Amino acid sequence: MKLFNLFKTKQQKVKEACQDIHGLIEDSQSNISDMQRNIQSMQDGVKSMQENIKEYQRLSKLNISLCDDIVEFIDMLEGDK
Repeated sequence: MKLFNLFKTKQQKVKEACQDIHGLIEDSQSNISDMQRNIQSMQDGVKSMQENIKEYQRLSKLNISLCDDIVEFIDMLEGDK
């Protein structure tokens, strides 16, 4: 009977260990899913920043062009004096 009780105790410990491992795996899978969502969010953010940078560059070029036109116009007005 003592051997049977020892076997039952070991069996219970193995069962508890398996449950612990199963819990860790579920937690890990949940963490992986969270990380994947965070990575996707960061990738979306980077894409948005890239688009914003392109628009900023376009507007900067337009601004430079307008400044050049204004300088040219001012030079022309000063030449008429």
